[in-house]
Amino acid sequence: MLQSTQAPPHLLPPSPSPPPPNNQGALTRDATYFLNGTPVGARDIFTMEQSLLGTGMPMFNKHTASLTRFIKLRSPSAGSLAPPPVLVLHARAGNCIGDLAAHDLYNLGGPYSVRGYNVGELGSCRTFLETAIEARVPVFGKHVFAFYERGSDLGSAATCRGNPTQYFRKPGRGSSIGGGVKIGGLRVEYAVDRNSGKGNLFFRYGERY
Repeated sequence: MLQSTQAPPHLLPPSPSPPPPNNQGALTRDATYFLNGTPVGARDIFTMEQSLLGTGMPMFNKHTASLTRFIKLRSPSAGSLAPPPVLVLHARAGNCIGDLAAHDLYNLGGPYSVRGYNVGELGSCRTFLETAIEARVPVFGKHVFAFYERGSDLGSAATCRGNPTQYFRKPGRGSSIGGGVKIGGLRVEYAVDRNSGKGNLFFRYGERY
């Protein structure tokens, strides 16, 4: 198989037979409940992907843990349909062991990684850590929120084949701040990429965490 001279190696050495399927699994502890339309409580998720053994086949293990806390700061008034003020604390970390092609690496940055960046804009890595804090306050029956998010590859990009993060001059880490309002299932948010200082308006559906 030929490697492009215009990019770092992104494929593993060719194998004499097709790659075997991978085993994937997830363990979730979800103790959240909805209070006037907003989640409150705790959610922990652990996922793992394991390649199956085969002659001459690459072997790897990917595991990711996510911990989220939706902390109710005050109970709504009796009879009120407005959501309560909520403080969200979130952390997510992942690690890889073994041989990985570039498309199997973790992508750092994006709407469900570090907001304010495109998917993979911060880098591709084998190990990462993301942290976030978001404050949600009811205003006229809607949740107005402000957030801070940060992600880092913890220096693991240097261990990736061809180091695509360095090759494409990506920073490997970054943070963002922003705010917005949630209208039903729609989130309208403005996020500032703190690496460049530029901000963008985003329209997303569903819960961020």
